[in-house]
Amino acid sequence: MQKSLAGVLLLLAGIALSVAAGSWWLQRAAFSPSASQDAAEAILNEAEIRAEITGIVAQITQGALEESPNEIAVRVDQVIGSRPGATLMAELINDSYVKVLGLDDAPVVITGEQLALMVRDERAGALDPVTYPVPRIGTLTTLRSTLRWLTPIMGALGLVLALLALVARPDRREITVGIGEVALATAVSLVVFGYAIPVQLLPAVDDSTWTTAAKQLALRHTAVLIGTAVVLAIAGAVLMLMSRNTNKRRQWSTPMSVARYRDDRSWS
Repeated sequence: MQKSLAGVLLLLAGIALSVAAGSWWLQRAAFSPSASQDAAEAILNEAEIRAEITGIVAQITQGALEESPNEIAVRVDQVIGSRPGATLMAELINDSYVKVLGLDDAPVVITGEQLALMVRDERAGALDPVTYPVPRIGTLTTLRSTLRWLTPIMGALGLVLALLALVARPDRREITVGIGEVALATAVSLVVFGYAIPVQLLPAVDDSTWTTAAKQLALRHTAVLIGTAVVLAIAGAVLMLMSRNTNKRRQWSTPMSVARYRDDRSWS
């Protein structure tokens, strides 16, 4: 069945709103730095990031500790790879990710106190603060900037299209179908923005070590993401099936025009 103008507008509104929802999710999940234990633990789940930190710390402290870099690196990895270690590293990891996203160009500094806690040796506390050479990653910076304007623009566009659709006076079935399409489109958008882009696309496009920080931050919300997408998909499918069945019932109940015959009682 062909869509009316109102139906087309509702479909376009649903697509715009779903893109706004997906981009908002990605921005909140992976591009909003936080000096929290959970965020630090998620980023430190990435072996390459952990290895980079342990390697730098081992090189800095080997002279003071009189140990081989490998021995120090193993010990540091055990510390920062634990949940208490994530609390210890929360501020450093957040400062690093802020620098990666281009939100602050200030150098990331590792203090002697932090070094001592990471290597579990007070001798490292006497060392001078050192700069952790974390880079600014253009791919993540560009994507974050894009999400910042994409979310409000697509949200506003979706609302305008929805209002225009209402002005076009859609019937009840079209409204039901439109809501179902919004739910289905949002489910797809959440999976694309919340999983496919940060987990699959970004690491494939940019192989920088800290690019995977966005991936790990996104992965910590996977259970909520999948659950929300499934609920929306089911709700959307149910609404569209209900609308389809309602339309069929209306077609079956429509009276058919039946030719009326009158007995010809005239004399031939």
